[in-house]
Amino acid sequence: MLTVALYAQVLANGRMQDYFRYSLGRSEMFSAEFSLAKIFNVPAIAGWFIRLQRWLRDVAIGRGMTTSKWMDRLHLVASRDPAVFNADCAVIPSREFLRLVADEQSDSGFPGAPVCWALIVNDSDRLAVQLKSDRGR
Repeated sequence: MLTVALYAQVLANGRMQDYFRYSLGRSEMFSAEFSLAKIFNVPAIAGWFIRLQRWLRDVAIGRGMTTSKWMDRLHLVASRDPAVFNADCAVIPSREFLRLVADEQSDSGFPGAPVCWALIVNDSDRLAVQLKSDRGR
């Protein structure tokens, strides 16, 4: 179960100050799995997917924000948090994946693209954590 604490300073007149902070918690790890085509446009990795596992307490939501800091998608993979799999479900070492992407980048001026964690209200009107990305090209 996702738990979210909202920390805010409330003035004597009942108004909340301009800054606030969310703290996330959960008693187990959460997992996200998705196609790499959602954040990379690299033909050599068509059909590959990524699996992220993380403790919610390690998702740092910024003060006065509902998202974490933005990071480049290559830094996400290089952080060793995720596992990358090919179309046959074999694990691909991060180093090999980064080399393939670097080769593509040198050929086409491959752009960076930001990713971040966001606190959202989903279609079921429940709080959830979502990985957001701008795919780039």
